[in-house]
Order: sequence, then C-alpha cells, then structure tokens
Amino acid sequence: MRVRRSLTIKQMAAVSGVALVTICIFIVIQLFHFVQQRRDDYAQQLENVAQAVRQPLAEAVLRMDVPETKRVLNSLQPVGILTRADIVLPNEFQALHANFPPERPVPALVARIFELPVQISVPLYSLERVPANPQPLAYLVLQADSYRMYQFILSTLSTMLSTYLLLALILSIAVSWCMNRLLVYPLRAMARELENVPQEDLPYHQLMLPAQHQDDELGLLVRNYNRNQQTLAKAHTAMSRLSTHNSMTELPNPVLFAALLEQHIAASMRPPRFNLLVVGIETLHEASGALNPSMREALLLTLAKKLRQVIGVDCVLAQLSNAEFAILAKNIEQPLHAMQLARRVMAAINAPLNLQQKMPLRPSASIGIAHYPNSGESAEQLLRSATSAMMSAHREGKNQILFFEPCLTEKTQKRLTQESEILLAIEQRQFALFLQPQWDMQTNQVTGAEALLRWQLPDGQIILPADVIPLAEELDVIVPLGNWVLEESCRILAAWQSQASRCRWR
Repeated sequence: MRVRRSLTIKQMAAVSGVALVTICIFIVIQLFHFVQQRRDDYAQQLENVAQAVRQPLAEAVLRMDVPETKRVLNSLQPVGILTRADIVLPNEFQALHANFPPERPVPALVARIFELPVQISVPLYSLERVPANPQPLAYLVLQADSYRMYQFILSTLSTMLSTYLLLALILSIAVSWCMNRLLVYPLRAMARELENVPQEDLPYHQLMLPAQHQDDELGLLVRNYNRNQQTLAKAHTAMSRLSTHNSMTELPNPVLFAALLEQHIAASMRPPRFNLLVVGIETLHEASGALNPSMREALLLTLAKKLRQVIGVDCVLAQLSNAEFAILAKNIEQPLHAMQLARRVMAAINAPLNLQQKMPLRPSASIGIAHYPNSGESAEQLLRSATSAMMSAHREGKNQILFFEPCLTEKTQKRLTQESEILLAIEQRQFALFLQPQWDMQTNQVTGAEALLRWQLPDGQIILPADVIPLAEELDVIVPLGNWVLEESCRILAAWQSQASRCRWR
C-alpha cells in the first residue's frame, strides 16, 4: 500500500507549523516584555546615577565652574551602562559633555522597534529655588548603552529560539506519535483491510470496529461505513436477483437458466443424458389483452405454483418469457420418462381453476421436449430445439406434446400406449398364469411347478413372456405385473389346497 503523501507527514507538518507560529508569537511577546523590563531597569539605574551627581552638578553649574562640572561628568564613565552624559541648557544648547568612547552602532530597525536608546533628562536646580521662578539651571541628560541593549536582545532571542524550537520539536514528535497511535494506525489498518478485500466480497464487506474507538469519531465512521455497506449489499442482492430472476414469479430468467444448463452439461464427468422441456401456455398469451393486470399476475403465479409442485426437487424450473417456461429434467434420461413428466405437467396446467373467484378457466399449453445429446450439444442448441418442438406442438393443436426428433415422439407415444395396454390387461384379467409341474425322475414325484405367463389379446392372439417381460421392465410396469403374478399364484395354490381337502373328506 503506497500513498503519495503520508498522513503522518501531513499531520506532523501541521502540528509543527502551528507550534512554530504559536512559539513565534509567544517569543515576540516575551521578548518585548524582557526588553521593556531591561529598559525600565536601565532607566532606574540612570535615575539613581543622576540623583547621585545631581547636587554637585547643580552647585558647579550655579558657580559656572566648568572644570568641576566636567570632572563630575567624567566621573560617571565607570558606570558601564552609560554612553552619554551631557549638560544641556534650557534652550537645548549642549553646554558640556563627558568624554565617553564612541557608541557602537545598532541597526536602525532594532532601534526603531525597541525605542532605543534609553535616556533620561534630569533638571538641575539651585539650592535656594525661588518658588516664583522654578526654572532649572540646566538639564543632565544621561543615555544608556544601546549596543548593550542590542546584545541583550540578541542573546535573549537566541536563547528563546533554541529553547522553544527544541520544545516545539519535542511537542511535534509527541503529538505526532499520539496522533499516529490514535488515528493514523487505525486508518492505515482499515485501508489495508479494504485493499485486501476480494473483488467478489466488496458489496458485502464489513470493517472491524477498532477496540478503543467505539465511542469516538473513528468508531462512528466505521459504523456508518458498515451501515452503508449493508444497504448497498441489500441493493446489490436485489439487483442481482432482478438480473437473474423474474421479478414476479422469482423463477430463473433465460440468462440464469442458460448458465445453469451449460453448467449441468459441463459438470458431468461422462456425457449426461437428460431432457429439456419448454412449456408454452397459450392461455397466458390470450390473457394479455383480456384480463386486467392483477388477474394476469394471479394467473401467472397460480400456474407457476402448479409447475413447481408437479416437477419435483430434481428438476429446475425457469421462466423464459411471459408465457413460456422451461424445465430441466436432470435425472430423467429416458425419453419415455420425459414424456410421462410432460403429461403430468400438461395435466396440472389443464386442471380447471377459478381465477380470483370470478372467472373459471381451463388453461391450455404446448410442450416441446429436447433430448440431450441428440437434440443439441450446447445449452443454446438444446433450448432452440426444445422451443422449436414446442412451436411445432402448438401448430398441431391445443395440449400437444412433441419431441424435437419426430421418431422419438412416435416411439414414446407407442410406449405409453403399450404401458396403458399392460395396465388395462391386468385390470381386465387378460393375463393367464399356467403352472407347469417339475418332476423328479429319481423319486418319481412332483417337486415343484414353473409359472408360465401368457397375455391373451382380445383378438385371441397370445403374447409370450419373452416379449412381455422386457417390455414391462422398460415401461416401469414390471412391479404391478409381478404383484399380479404373485397374487394369482397364491390364488391357484389356495384353490388346489381347497380341492385336496374336499377329496380327503370324501
């Protein structure tokens, strides 16, 4: 997982930027405060110096003793903060000044910002001041060393910058670490989880809620994401079902049915044999213009329900159009059994129904059957063959059933006729059972009897077991025929026993 700019770098840059701006403002405020304190301190020192020399200077100025005045002024040179000591007359004429070394220059911007230099002006009065004329004799002007103040500013600024920048770095790292632990790491874990979600699971994916974020904004984000995912999953499921199922009957549509048919063809290890039925219900076609929407829907749902009930769980029912259905009979290999299923489907469709207790109907249909692999080797070919057979059955008349291969239709109908004839022959006792004794030549006694089955047709023709038994097995009527043979054998034996008892009594 690669990102162009990590959230860690962004939030660290943001924290550092905010910290730097805050620290710069704090440094400026604190620097002005320190400088003002130093200015006040210098001013107080200058006041103290001025008070110390004020009286002797006033006496010297009053006596106009220039040497004494200069001596007093020069005595101020040892005071380290002074760079200027002048005597200025009331008319602002500089009368005398002390011999201080030249003052080192200070940048004009610094002097303007911090109002340098610091100086005071102390008036010098005579000892006997006349109340009516309080004008001073002169002014003592003292000025502090601006360069020393400049050095103090630089020293203070560098100390605060180094200290607070180090503090800002520590704070940035600490805050970034906390932010990483609380925010970036969970977000990175969620991003990695989302990146590794398989494509097919995207609509149904749910994020894991971080253990320590159930009650904060990150937990709210995860819950909202999961809720949106659940809504999207429901919508995706509904859309997927609509794209593969009929919205009214919820049966597979042609797209899904073709895929299921192709899958069934490809899934078998051996070439499977099965049958496909396409059922066209003419009544649904006719109802499109004769019934209102609610009645058409009720008719469609009723017929779909009947088809579901009659085909069983081994068959797949699909809706190809408004009036056509398809039945994939997976486990029905023989055409005869497919015809039997088609007849059950036809009987269910033809059963009378009363639509919404208002309109009695007897629906009609046409059924086409395609046998795999004879009628096509692909799902598309098989569907086309079954549909073609259904259309041919429709042209033959109502309630017709046809195979795609005409020979299969004829053969299947013949088999079904033979099935009915055998069952009818059992009911009408057209079968006869003969018991042929089995004689033991050594003991010269009857040891048993062999049952011989014969089918006597109404025209007098006799059909032997060699023809009846294989046909009954193929038509799945061997069980009722076998039951009849057992019952008839028991009846004959019971009759023999009864006759033997009567003979003994005689």
